Amino acid sequence: MGQLIFGPLSDRIGRRTILIASTAVCAVASAACVVAPDLPVLVGGRLVQGFAGAGGIVLGRAIIADTSDERTAARAFSVLMTVGALAPVLAPVLGGVVAVAGGWRGVFAVLTVVAVAMCVGAVVLLPESLPPARRDSAAWSTTLRRAGRALSRRRFIGSTAVVVFSYGALIADVSGSSFVLQEQYALTPAGYALAFAANAAGLTLASVANARLLRRAEPRRLLVLGLGVQTVAAAVLVGCALVGVLSTPLLLLLLWVGVTAVGFVVGNATAAALAEAPRERGTASAVVGAAQFALAAAIAPIAGTGSAVAMTSTMTVCAAVAVLTLALTVRAGRVAPEPSLTSDT
Repeated sequence: MGQLIFGPLSDRIGRRTILIASTAVCAVASAACVVAPDLPVLVGGRLVQGFAGAGGIVLGRAIIADTSDERTAARAFSVLMTVGALAPVLAPVLGGVVAVAGGWRGVFAVLTVVAVAMCVGAVVLLPESLPPARRDSAAWSTTLRRAGRALSRRRFIGSTAVVVFSYGALIADVSGSSFVLQEQYALTPAGYALAFAANAAGLTLASVANARLLRRAEPRRLLVLGLGVQTVAAAVLVGCALVGVLSTPLLLLLLWVGVTAVGFVVGNATAAALAEAPRERGTASAVVGAAQFALAAAIAPIAGTGSAVAMTSTMTVCAAVAVLTLALTVRAGRVAPEPSLTSDT
């Protein structure tokens, strides 16, 4: 919900102000969690922390899109994918160390420091990426009507669906693999941690490779390649699981291939989606991000049942929907020109 508020608001008053305000609120909420006297206060602080923290997510994408063409933006989003690949590996380790040393309050103290650092960084280092001339000063009804037109374009819908469902396949893996590998395939916690780290390393390498290849390759070609590999890996996984021939080495290999392929998908598709809404990039970024989180919340319980069939089926369905949407809605070529807005203004 935070993304859906901050994104459209930033189209009207600029990115920097919203980013500074949201990170400041996130820091205050984190500090409130540190000193929370009871569970209701802790839960309330977490709610505000998550809501305000959405500012960095949605505005980070919008700022990249403001200052880059589609190909350059795709390279930048690949860098973000690299950060996203490392975070799930490093965060539990660092969080565990902090929790041992300072308990759960120590974890929130670290988050407070991080949020303060982000706020200071936004104040000191980040210029405004959306000048007043490009901001939306129309009435909210006009803004919503115009945003609806931009976000209903075939290429935006297709690119967003590719981001959401390819990411959904990744979430199905993250949600289900710990149960499947440790309970059904008897992998030790250390073995699972190693497998998880290998997947994160593969995703990181693919994201870096995607950023480099974009200097001479079209984003859509890399997107199709990554999505094709992800879909094939997921389909082979569910097929082997259904017939009962899914061995541990094969499972680990195909999971690694499927996760690695995401590095060629999400960055390119995100750039293509935001390029379709040049005057509503904050709103477009919010839609992409909120849809990602909504689908992830919906499929995590399904993939996390502990069944290899459930996990691999969820991955395959998500990848197949992404491929189908890409085939039906995303067209190669340049972004369509922005339609005249004279009638609205």
